[in-house]
Amino acid sequence: MKLHYWLMAIVCLTTSFLRAQTNLSPINGSNSVSGILTNEPGSVARTQAQLEAEAKQMATEGKVSLTLNLIASSPQKITGKEGWLDGEFIKIDNTPLMLYLKSPRNLLSFQVRDQDGNYYNNCIVNRKTPALGELMKLKRGDPVRLKGKVVDLIPPNVDSEDGLLWLQVDSIEIMESATDKK
Repeated sequence: MKLHYWLMAIVCLTTSFLRAQTNLSPINGSNSVSGILTNEPGSVARTQAQLEAEAKQMATEGKVSLTLNLIASSPQKITGKEGWLDGEFIKIDNTPLMLYLKSPRNLLSFQVRDQDGNYYNNCIVNRKTPALGELMKLKRGDPVRLKGKVVDLIPPNVDSEDGLLWLQVDSIEIMESATDKK
């Protein structure tokens, strides 16, 4: 098994262990992100039906609904695929990029919690795209829909023909601001 597959497995196990130790549940106490993306009082104008229709449309276009488990369990099938990830923004953190790439000047990485409640550290945005502006507006806990492509970056310090899988984000949709929920 290649090194990055082991790293992804460790991340999955660590997330599960931490969730069990701290009684963390998936986003909003449910097994899906739908509870935070609805048109409840004080939330965004988009309804759950609109979000589901958009997801269905993207699926018909061959795009994939992404989660950490899917990316970790099917790396060969998912690499190069376009898709979306519904989740919760956690923080901007360039540490993963700094560990694996010598010069990540054009990229910025960030962490999200996917709809299953798993933390995914390998989201990246190119600093020269409009997605960077949306990323900079995010606050911890903001529900987001990330759209992009799963890419395989070949890190120079990993002795492997494959790299780590990253979600290269082209657009970020803020579903509801964490401050709007209060």
